[in-house]
Amino acid sequence: MEEEDLHLLDTWPITELMLVSVVLLGHGDSDIKTSDAKLQWSTLRRFESIHKYSAPTKDMVLKIEHVITEADGIVDAIFGTGYSLGRIREPQSTVIDLINSSNAFVVSNDIPSGTNADIAQVIDKLVKPDIIVVLHRKKPGVNGRYVIQSIGIPNKLV
Repeated sequence: MEEEDLHLLDTWPITELMLVSVVLLGHGDSDIKTSDAKLQWSTLRRFESIHKYSAPTKDMVLKIEHVITEADGIVDAIFGTGYSLGRIREPQSTVIDLINSSNAFVVSNDIPSGTNADIAQVIDKLVKPDIIVVLHRKKPGVNGRYVIQSIGIPNKLV
């Protein structure tokens, strides 16, 4: 990995006046499956300065399309490393298309959404990030620019 890759995130324009929006692709608490995700959503709800949108359908995504298409930066965290379904369903499919058509600087969390990390393959479509922040170690199927971020798991335990 080249030195410039490690500093690519430094170019993301972060200011104190940054507008932060979070789009939940579901109805809210009832659609959140894991305890970690529930904790994260609960934490986000406490921040009044963060605009939160719930978009469980393609029609609702299209109503807030500007939130994605006009963003300066997007963090892709639609699916996790456990994603193994085939064709991507709505509203996730539309969101991936909107992200890929935007001019935003896109950072994927761990792997680009749409990548099946178990078989290192894209089955339908995927988010095309500017950089991937890989957690712990490089996953199969991670290509392009990436940085590895330690999350405290000793290598000998994996």
